[in-house]
Amino acid sequence: MKKTDGDLFEASKQFFASNIMDVLEGSHSKFYQTMIEAHDFRLQKSLGHGNIHQLTQELYEQTNLSLLQIKSFEEFSDLVSLMLSIFFKSVGNYFHLQRKKEDSISVIAVQEKCLKMLSWLQYGVTKIN
Repeated sequence: MKKTDGDLFEASKQFFASNIMDVLEGSHSKFYQTMIEAHDFRLQKSLGHGNIHQLTQELYEQTNLSLLQIKSFEEFSDLVSLMLSIFFKSVGNYFHLQRKKEDSISVIAVQEKCLKMLSWLQYGVTKIN
């Protein structure tokens, strides 16, 4: 967040781009696969990330809120949930396709799709003529 001057979307894109390989194919990839496929995010505590409310509070305090149409911590929390949903859906889809083997997808393709969906969330999907 410091590197992006509190820009939540830019920080999220940079974080995802720099960590996707580790999540999908790194030493903890089986752990992440189990956590995501089981929808059991309590497991994340064993990696030292704390709980989601704590993470959201820390992000809220570091985010430049003037860049967002956010009026409260609750709205910010909803936005973070949407962003995490994009991330977990992208990662979960990768693990699902890897298990099927015949329909595998590359890490780069997962990254590109996730970044596209974050962009849609940030800028919208409607063309303005």
